[in-house]
Amino acid sequence: MTTFKEIRGTLIKSLSSDPSPAATGEMWYNSTSQTLKGVQGVGAWSSSGTVPYSARQNTSFGIQTATINCGGTPPGQLTTSAVYNGSSWTATNALNVAQRKSGVAGTSTAGLAFGGIQPSGTYVDNMQSWDGSNWSNAPANLNHGSYGIVGAGTQTSALRAGGENPSGGDAWNKTEEYNGSSWSEVNNMPAGVYNGAGGGVQTSAIVVRNTVTYEYDGTNWTTGGTLATSRNGAGSGTTSSDSSLVFGGAPTLANTELYNGTAWSNQPNMGTGRGSFTGAGTAPAGIAVQGGPPSGATNITEEFSGTATVKTLSSS
Repeated sequence: MTTFKEIRGTLIKSLSSDPSPAATGEMWYNSTSQTLKGVQGVGAWSSSGTVPYSARQNTSFGIQTATINCGGTPPGQLTTSAVYNGSSWTATNALNVAQRKSGVAGTSTAGLAFGGIQPSGTYVDNMQSWDGSNWSNAPANLNHGSYGIVGAGTQTSALRAGGENPSGGDAWNKTEEYNGSSWSEVNNMPAGVYNGAGGGVQTSAIVVRNTVTYEYDGTNWTTGGTLATSRNGAGSGTTSSDSSLVFGGAPTLANTELYNGTAWSNQPNMGTGRGSFTGAGTAPAGIAVQGGPPSGATNITEEFSGTATVKTLSSS
């Protein structure tokens, strides 16, 4: 049955002046200028420095101008690691344990890599800590080893979500939180997610897979806006559950979408479509690192720079 809201539509606020700040996708009527206005997210991709080696199923974390990239394949699983300064990459000290499709959290000077799959095909619960120069074994491992998981948060306040179930091969809805010394199981996602994208912080995170969005508030998961393009193995630059950029996806998608906490909006495509990677950054500034089709890998980097601009949508 059609609801009253569906017939009538959603009310638009009438304001005497433009709100500040205003979120991307927000709309209002300015009664002073007698115009309908909204915030439109606009941005563009540009090429940047190449990583010293090619890989896919790699993991990256940090901000657009200070990123760490680690692990991946082929051949086998990699221990390689490199640091980005906003224009070029430099090889750095290797992971202690080779892995791919792990979860990550933190910054370019204090980060974590957890879970993944090793050369033997073993799903691992191992966690490694990054101090800006070296990788070392972290204080605690995950309760549930897996790969294709999504990570979020900081080195002392991290989140892992989803992954592949080692015993059944299906997608897990497992969620764990890290407090700097140990991992604990918390409320699971509404459904399993494997090879998803997302990030944020422990109290405001997002996970996307196919066209579904799940948002985490530090206690519970809820379903968010629907993506326009179905994707898996995508990259993401995420600030919080209210601000996320997702791009690419298996096998070679180039599509980009920006999230404002309610709805996704299409953005310009990447120059090179790709999947099987994670990306990094804080929306609306993202970075796509490596990735590739199933039969290959790349060493390329692209940066997305976005802005939120107030647009007049009517003249009277």
